[in-house]
Amino acid sequence: MSNRETALIGLVLGLFWLYIAADLATLSMGLDGVIYATIAKLGAAGQGSFWFPAYFDLDVEWFSDSPPLGVWLQSQYFTLLGDAFWVEKTFCGLMVVIIAALMVGLCRETAPSQPAWWSLAIFFAMPVTSHALKNNSLESMVTVAALFSVWAAWLGRDRLWMNVLVAVGCLAGLMIKGPVGLFPLAAPALFALVIDSNPRKAVLATVICLGSLLLAIFAILSIDAAQLSTGHYLKTQLLASLAGERHIDHGRVYQLGQLLNNLSIAGIFIGVAWLSNRKFHFSRPSWAFLSLGLAASLPLLISPRQYKHYLLPCLPFFAIWANMVVSPYLARWSAKYIWMTTAFVLMLSSGRTYWYFGSPGKDADQLSDVAAIAAVVASADVPVDHVEFCASNYPRRAYLARHHGFTTSNHVTTTDNANYVVCASSQPDDRLGRVLELNDELALWIRVPLPDE
Repeated sequence: MSNRETALIGLVLGLFWLYIAADLATLSMGLDGVIYATIAKLGAAGQGSFWFPAYFDLDVEWFSDSPPLGVWLQSQYFTLLGDAFWVEKTFCGLMVVIIAALMVGLCRETAPSQPAWWSLAIFFAMPVTSHALKNNSLESMVTVAALFSVWAAWLGRDRLWMNVLVAVGCLAGLMIKGPVGLFPLAAPALFALVIDSNPRKAVLATVICLGSLLLAIFAILSIDAAQLSTGHYLKTQLLASLAGERHIDHGRVYQLGQLLNNLSIAGIFIGVAWLSNRKFHFSRPSWAFLSLGLAASLPLLISPRQYKHYLLPCLPFFAIWANMVVSPYLARWSAKYIWMTTAFVLMLSSGRTYWYFGSPGKDADQLSDVAAIAAVVASADVPVDHVEFCASNYPRRAYLARHHGFTTSNHVTTTDNANYVVCASSQPDDRLGRVLELNDELALWIRVPLPDE
C-alpha cells in the first residue's frame, strides 16, 4: 500500500471520527446500545452466563432478544476496561477500525490495482453507517464476521479449505444476531459462478462451508443450555418477529426506502465518475459484490419488523462494488498535502471529542432524571437496588441500570419491597407519596405504609 493510500485512508477515518465525535463522547446512545452495554456490564460483574445473559429488567428471566455471542464479547471488553461510560464508546470505535481494516484488505485482494480508500469514503458517507456504528449495534459485530467470511470465500477460490473459515464467520454472525449473519454462505457460489464461471467449484465450495457450519451447529446444540437458550430465542424473538407478533415501528416499505437512500450514495459516486470520464465499467468482481450486497439486504424484507441499522452488514459490499466501478475513473489525489490535512482533521476530531467528553448529549432530560432518582434512592434509610415503573419507559430504565446499577420492573407490586416508583406526575395511587418531579410529566413516588403496617 502506497504512502498516499495510507494517508487517504487515515483522512477518511479522521473525517468520520470528526462527524461522530460528539456522539461518541457523550453519555447518550441509542436504546439498543445502552441495553447491550448494560448486559455486558452485568456479565463482566459475573452475573448470568454465556447462554443466559443477566438482564436489568426483573420481568425478564434472561436476555433472549438475540443470540448471546455479541453481548458476551462486549462483556469481555468490559472485564478488561471496567464499566465507565466510555467503555462501550471505545468499543464502537474499535468496530469502526476493524471494519475499515477488513474492507481495505478485501479491496486489496479483489482489486489490487485500484485504490481502496474510495470504498471507505462511500461506506462512511452512507447514513446508516454512522447511525449503527456510533450506537453500539450488534450489526457492527455481524459486519466484522461477514467481512471475514467473504475474505475467506475470496481466498477459497484457489484454496478450497478456506471455505471452512467462511463457515466460522457465518457461525459467529449467527450467534451474534441470528440468521441475518448467514448471508456470506452465498459468497463462494457467487464468486465461482460470476467470476470463474465454474459451477462445479460453486457446488464444492458451498458444500464445504455449509457442511462445516451444520456440523458446528449440531455440536453446539448438543449442549443442553444451548438448546434451551436457542429454543427460547427462536420462539420469543425470531418466529414472533416473522409472525408480526412483536411491536412494529417500521415495516418493509420503510426498510426498502432506507436501502435505496443508502445506495444513492454509491449512485452519486458512480455519477461523478461518469461525468468525469463519460464512462465506467462493471467488471465480473463488481457484479459479484453487487449480488452479495443484494443477498445480504433483500432477505431482510421477509420480516414485517424493520429498523434501519439492520442494513449495516450489507453496506460494505455495496461500497466495495461501487469502488470497483468508480475508482479507475476518479481523480488521483496528490500526496503532497494529504498527510498535513489528515493530521489537521485528526487534531480537530480529538478536540471535538475532548470538548463533548462526559456531557449528557441528546438524552439530557432522561439522564438527569435517572441521576436524580439514583441520588434520592441512594440516600434512603433502607438500601434499595430496585425501582418500579408504571409504564415501560425503557430509555430511563436502561440508563438507570447502565449508569447507576439499579434493576427495574414494568409494573407496580402491592408489596413494599421496592419503595420507589416512577409514574405520571398526577398521583396514581393514594399509597404513593410524591418525592421528586421529573421530566416528561413523570414523578418519583415512594410507597406510603398503611397506618396499621
